[in-house]
Amino acid sequence: MRISERVSLVGSGQLGMRISHRLDCNVYLLNGGAECALIDAGSGVEPERIVTNIEKAGVAMNRVRWLLLTHAHADHAAGAHFFHNRYGMEAICAAEAVPWIAAGDEEATSIRLAREAVVYPSDFIYPPCPVAKGVHEGDFTDSS
Repeated sequence: MRISERVSLVGSGQLGMRISHRLDCNVYLLNGGAECALIDAGSGVEPERIVTNIEKAGVAMNRVRWLLLTHAHADHAAGAHFFHNRYGMEAICAAEAVPWIAAGDEEATSIRLAREAVVYPSDFIYPPCPVAKGVHEGDFTDSS
């Protein structure tokens, strides 16, 4: 679903547009031309649905290089493993969340509690994903 010239909604679960798995957050594709980025990775359940939506937006997966994770909750970051392993996307997240995502830390990401509350099924897995860079408030990249 195109939002603007360079932004498309490519994932959205039960609390949104329902265009990917019900456990997914809103996942956005930023089209930077030669390189693109995903904002968040969804839950990692049926991530191929997000891939299909990216391709429907007219973007080849080999152009999607970056994965910007807003935070470490499973609906936003558990799909990072899939996108990193399948497409080589480089994950970037808040420095504080790097060890949680890199280890798939279910305590730090509240998966155990969410399973107990039946937010996630008992067999839900939050796989670890390497993180290319941890960032802090105010960080920026000089593009010159």
